[in-house]
Amino acid sequence: MDYKKKYTLLLLGLFFVSMVHSQFASVGEQYNRFDSTIKTFDHSKEPTDGSPYVFKEFNPAKISLLKEVCLVNFDAYSNKMEIDKQGRIYCLPTNNFNYDIHFINSKKTYQLFNYEVNKEMKPGFFLVLIKNNKRYLLKKERIRKFDAKKATNGYNASRPITFKRLKAIYYTCFENNKALKIPSKKKHFLLLFNQQKDRIATYMKQQKLNYKKEEDLLQIFKYYNRIN
Repeated sequence: MDYKKKYTLLLLGLFFVSMVHSQFASVGEQYNRFDSTIKTFDHSKEPTDGSPYVFKEFNPAKISLLKEVCLVNFDAYSNKMEIDKQGRIYCLPTNNFNYDIHFINSKKTYQLFNYEVNKEMKPGFFLVLIKNNKRYLLKKERIRKFDAKKATNGYNASRPITFKRLKAIYYTCFENNKALKIPSKKKHFLLLFNQQKDRIATYMKQQKLNYKKEEDLLQIFKYYNRIN
């Protein structure tokens, strides 16, 4: 191989390495780095019941922002999407809405949206149930932490730190990455569909659908996307 070919290959190699490094670094600078032995909750010295994570273990997932497969888990209690990269824990950024996380085994996709928490807009990760150019249907998975409790008498048993999964809350989004909670009242729910609200109401009645059930909610949104 002559000098020019060697030089060209060297430049291409350096460009590729630089491009990959800059891609990861641009994201990595936004991560919160943890010590390799520390998770979101390290209760190795005390008993714990349950987990703050949605999945039992870190699972392979493709992150569109990184263009690579990583080991990922979602801490629904702290609202953190964590990457386990060679024993170090990184949290995906919550100031960039232009990426998604697709878990390969479960085929579940998560995305970041703004939503209202105590009358304040905050970013949060949602499970995407339906996505197209018209509207999203989203699921907010929730886990609550209960502090340890010591027995006060012979009748009350002690309890370790406990994490319990709460009932999921459903949202929709149609613009500006703003997730809106699905209304509890039917008349307000139908208003989400604007000019198609009457057709949606008729369809729900004909199919005997309850929008408070996930499987029925999915069917309603799929129908809306077909007719809109």
